[in-house]
Order: sequence, then structure tokens, then C-alpha cells
Amino acid sequence: MVAITAAAGGTIPSGITTAEELLVWVASLLEATAPQAAIVETPGVTQRRVQNGTFYAEQGETVFMARITVPLKSDYASASRRWWKHANEISTVAVPSAFTTN
Repeated sequence: MVAITAAAGGTIPSGITTAEELLVWVASLLEATAPQAAIVETPGVTQRRVQNGTFYAEQGETVFMARITVPLKSDYASASRRWWKHANEISTVAVPSAFTTN
């Protein structure tokens, strides 16, 4: 588990103020801490669990795109859409210091 809780030292930078900023931070953090994590999507097709990058969109803006495959506990269906409570870990490393500052 990549520890990001206040109990672990409040590692989410205080400058993150929107859900979008948090999403980009989490996707970047997971890619940095679990670069080899993979999932077999169909027989013979393996993908990295976390992939992201920036792209130039047709309408002239640069966008961040993330693809994250998070394993869920078997009882996730009873979660009433609170699936985050049933997410399993992708990585078990500490948050790198580069991700803890603004």
C-alpha cells in the first residue's frame, strides 16, 4: 500500500486543492511506485496496471490521461458504490519524497 494518510505523515501535498489535481497526483504516484505491476486482461494480453502521460488534444489543449487498474476485494459489490473502501494494494512502497512537496 502506498501510504498517503495523515497517520503516515500527511504525504498529500497541501497545494493539491481539487479532485483533478489529486487524480493526477495519485496516477503519477502509482506509476512511479509500481512500474512493473501488470494484469493479464485476456489470454496473451498483459498490460501495466498504471499508465499515464500527457497528450496534445485536437482542440489545442494539453491533457493528462491515466489508465489505472486497481484490484478490488471480492465483496466490492456490496459497497454501495463506495468501491474505494474495497480497493486492494498495487504497491507496498513508501511515497517518494518528490511526491510530498508542493
